[in-house]
Amino acid sequence: MKLKALGLSGRGGAGKTTTAHALMRQDDRFVSIPISAPIKAMMRALYRSLGVDAKTIERKLDGDLKREPCPYLNPNLSVTPTAAMQTLGTEWGRTMINEDLWVRAWAGMATALPEGQIAINDSVRFQNEADAVRALGGAIVRIDGRGYLSAEHVSERSAPDPDCVINNAGMSPKWTAGAVLNWCEEAKG
Repeated sequence: MKLKALGLSGRGGAGKTTTAHALMRQDDRFVSIPISAPIKAMMRALYRSLGVDAKTIERKLDGDLKREPCPYLNPNLSVTPTAAMQTLGTEWGRTMINEDLWVRAWAGMATALPEGQIAINDSVRFQNEADAVRALGGAIVRIDGRGYLSAEHVSERSAPDPDCVINNAGMSPKWTAGAVLNWCEEAKG
């Protein structure tokens, strides 16, 4: 199997994005194409329209503020940017619009990569997302073992069947990425 896509699954806080970044540092064939990219673009536009500066926006989407209550979203409730992105992705995108909305967007970006590059979806949450990775010649690796965050949202409780499970308890991101790379090499057989 020549790997063309890689999906990382696991609960919130398992180390999926950290592993994706470590993979890209260790092997330049890997390119991060998060399924959340269109959702985050929508949130960036919303925050800009609310007058939030660019640095704070990035902290809210991918940094230390993503799980903190956000007064820009609702000054009276403890709504976090993560909760906003989850409901935008699932309740609005998947439920109200089309179950495959984000999958189609991700697949379009992944298939546009030059030959030889491997698209990483660092947050495979649903079976149709796993199916899309596999349809592009990919595999799903579940990352287990690190501390987990609260699993209140349905997207945190869904778990597609993985092709491989890597336990990263007590291991560095470099070790975890190396274990994923080793599995990918063995899977190519």
